[in-house]
Amino acid sequence: MQTCVHTTPAAPATATRRTYSRGHGMPDVDGPQIEAEAKAAAAAGHSLNHACPYPYQTEAGQHFVAVYYLNRRATPSTAQVLARSAHALEIATP
Repeated sequence: MQTCVHTTPAAPATATRRTYSRGHGMPDVDGPQIEAEAKAAAAAGHSLNHACPYPYQTEAGQHFVAVYYLNRRATPSTAQVLARSAHALEIATP
């Protein structure tokens, strides 16, 4: 006995472009632009206060901050300090 499986074709995956409000009557900005700016600022090592061109309370500002923190990397000296601290805690614990 054969079974027949009916399937419906999946809808094509289309990427929706999300726009974010800058607030204060300024035109909206799209997500990829915010992400590119945040990634570039994080890679360059800029501080968040100097890098974010959007007010923090707006959608655009919140998106920028999230992407910035996801792409920020610890400097080698910071990583070394953390590793030494963790090692010191392991030694001190019985």
